[in-house]
Amino acid sequence: MKFPFVRRKRLAAAVAQHESAVQQHAEELKAVRAAQEREVEALRAAHTEQASVLHGQLDALRARIAEMQLTTRRNAAETSAAHYRVGACITDRVHVQIEETWSNDFEIGVRGFALVKDGVPQDLQITYEGQAPISIQWHDRAEVYQHDVFAAYVRHARCGFVAGFRGRASHEIAVSIPGGAQGEAAGLRVPATGFGLPDTEPAHMSLSDFAAIVNRECRSVLEIGSRIVSPGSQSKRALFDPQVRYTGFDIYPDSNTDVVGDAHQLSQCFRPGTQFDAIFSAAVLEHIAMPWKVAMEINKLLPIGGLSYHSTPFTWPVHEMPWDFWRFSHEGLRMLFSPALGFEVLALGFGGPCRIYLEQHSEPFWQMPFQRTYTESVILVRKVREFSAESFQWNVRLEDILPSQSCYPRPAEG
Repeated sequence: MKFPFVRRKRLAAAVAQHESAVQQHAEELKAVRAAQEREVEALRAAHTEQASVLHGQLDALRARIAEMQLTTRRNAAETSAAHYRVGACITDRVHVQIEETWSNDFEIGVRGFALVKDGVPQDLQITYEGQAPISIQWHDRAEVYQHDVFAAYVRHARCGFVAGFRGRASHEIAVSIPGGAQGEAAGLRVPATGFGLPDTEPAHMSLSDFAAIVNRECRSVLEIGSRIVSPGSQSKRALFDPQVRYTGFDIYPDSNTDVVGDAHQLSQCFRPGTQFDAIFSAAVLEHIAMPWKVAMEINKLLPIGGLSYHSTPFTWPVHEMPWDFWRFSHEGLRMLFSPALGFEVLALGFGGPCRIYLEQHSEPFWQMPFQRTYTESVILVRKVREFSAESFQWNVRLEDILPSQSCYPRPAEG
């Protein structure tokens, strides 16, 4: 038989043993925590030291970069100054830089910019062999002032120029005769002949000729592409007499544009039943993604007997990218405004005779300058019938054929 006091004694011993174990475990945890804290402190100290070293290295690197940038700017300034001293006329008041030149047998062209310390660049007189230019155009070249070498000059955005001069060249031609006495040779100085113009040129109706017809026969005219885009260009509204109602249409607005829209949906941009006695465009069709669709739209807005005139580049530099799509010969325009689409051709032809040459010699294309070409094609048509909507359908949208985000270059802001 076990007595109660024995059980109490054993229980007290067990409790004491458990408390001792708890105390020992607590001390062990305290020791572990202290060790961890020492380890954390050591890591923090090491990190602080490492961070200090890294910051020092970063500061040194920044100083090195700043030094290199300063050196680069100095070298760039020296290089820029050296570059702009080549082909330049420099005085204490002006810097006239000739950047490019070209010439044929009768004309010389130069392109560059002029900077002044007082006055305006247009006050300068630029001549070639004492002759004033036959043409000089000034345009914006504000970017040249980004160079430190030009900091002393007064900022005039329109400091760039393109000038053309008369200048007849001459050529030394030598002829050696094999087997002749003592290497017999003869020389000939040939004045430049140029290419001249043919006795007859292809029929070419100008925009002024078209305007004269409109002023005699029409009461309303629509221009497709009325916005004033090129520097120095003017509104064609003034070509038409007051009794002719002029309407300007363009894809972007400006002071000369009355209706804004896409020429591919030309008829939808006007009230139902709207018609114009005449519709024309100048240097526009090359920028139309689907010009055949615009020809259909023109038919819709013309009455029977209505006139349509178009001039478009044939041989011309790439421009207004990425929307520079086409080059038309006059025969290409005939296909565009065909009898099947309801048009009768009244006049057709080329204009602006020119030559093409390569910048690098290439066989056999070096002979291309001997072949004449033309800068523009023109057509004048009359609408003689409605076209068959069943025979001519083109329901493709611009977004179906053009890359995403493609658009005609937007006007510059400001």
